[in-house]
Amino acid sequence: MRLTDMHRVHPDMVARICSRCTETCGVYPSGQRLLAERPEAKIVCNRCEPNPSFSGLLPGTLEETRQSMPNPRWRGRRAN
Repeated sequence: MRLTDMHRVHPDMVARICSRCTETCGVYPSGQRLLAERPEAKIVCNRCEPNPSFSGLLPGTLEETRQSMPNPRWRGRRAN
């Protein structure tokens, strides 16, 4: 998801670039593990791919959500 669209962020999150639009995206630790396991995977932001085709959450996702905090960069709205 684009960093500016994330209303919560994880302390161990990293920033990566969307492979389509070059916007900065936040990648939670579970996503980082997936990228390490599958180096061919590409980062695509929530606006370039608004309806992702995955069927479930990555392991650890629910715990990461509870560990997250408000994003100081979040603007409280979504731009198109």
